[in-house]
Amino acid sequence: MATSFLLPLELMLLITLNIFFMLTSSAQLTDLTTDRDALLTFKKAITVDTRGALSKKWLTNTSICDWAGASCGIKHQRVTALDLSNFGLHGSLSPHLGNLTFLQSLDVSSNNFTGVLPAELSKLRHLKIVNATCNNFSGEIPRGILTNMSVLEYIDLRFNNLSGTLPRDICNNTPKLKTLTLITNQISGKIPRSIHKCSKMEELSLSTNMFNGNIPTEVGNLTMLTLLSIDDNDLQGNVTELESLDLSSNRLEGKIPTELTKLTFLSVMNLSMNNLSGMIPQSNGQFSTFENTSYVGNSRLCGFPLSRQCEGPSPPVMLEEDDHDYGILEGFCWQAVVSGNGCGFVIGAIVGCVILGFARPKWLVEWIYRFYRKKMRSHRRR
Repeated sequence: MATSFLLPLELMLLITLNIFFMLTSSAQLTDLTTDRDALLTFKKAITVDTRGALSKKWLTNTSICDWAGASCGIKHQRVTALDLSNFGLHGSLSPHLGNLTFLQSLDVSSNNFTGVLPAELSKLRHLKIVNATCNNFSGEIPRGILTNMSVLEYIDLRFNNLSGTLPRDICNNTPKLKTLTLITNQISGKIPRSIHKCSKMEELSLSTNMFNGNIPTEVGNLTMLTLLSIDDNDLQGNVTELESLDLSSNRLEGKIPTELTKLTFLSVMNLSMNNLSGMIPQSNGQFSTFENTSYVGNSRLCGFPLSRQCEGPSPPVMLEEDDHDYGILEGFCWQAVVSGNGCGFVIGAIVGCVILGFARPKWLVEWIYRFYRKKMRSHRRR
């Protein structure tokens, strides 16, 4: 009796397992078909395949995991990375890429894509990297990409024709974002105050756009930030402690303020290609470590580390002092600078390493924008 009772149970268990594996296999096939269809639709949106990478290697009789630029996960064989950088592709970016639900990295840099970035990319909950640099994308950056992608770490969209403004709730749900690079686009408006919610941000590069208004003080709360690039905009206000100051290739005149020597945390400085004159200030601290490349292109500068000697007495050596709020830029005479593409006035190439040191005051450096704004106003009145 016991044996006859167990056999149906064993049979039922075997049937159940068989059905389970059939359903699982069917789901996997459906998922693979979804990825294949998404990539084939993407391929149809390509108008020029300069190197033939897609036309020759994206074949329907081969596994998508073997297609050029595609990488798959070991477990599910789903597409996890798509690297089409420098493939010589022309066309638009298909919104069907949003169906690659396991995609973690998308790199379409150095091609000739046009049109908008598809909003469907914000549906990819596993996406960590987006690199679309060096294309011709236009329109606004999809709001969801900047506000609601919980695992996104890296966005590089420089050298495109993107426009519009950044969403006010940027970084609202992008807690892992480390790099945001939007250099050389046409993005306007203010830098949103909510930028500080990207607490893991290490690089924020917004140079050569059309941003205006004040630099939000909330930038100072990005304690992990190592690179801040905001030159060639219409910004004003304060920034935090600087480790790197790049004011090269402008029309700065006058003497270098001796107060600069008191910025003992300044590790990189570039004042080259300006119209500065007089003796280079000397100090017993960090300032004396800058090489002559920091001053080249200023024909009337003299003194160490340049080979050109000054006539008359040497400038006084500035001793290191306690931290104070110094007006470090009062010695410069600022004039309007016209950018190479004629898009407006350029403040200068400023790469600020914003690090809130434990032992330093939070706002040590009065930035150039306030002074620049006054000069610009007086220039325009003329």
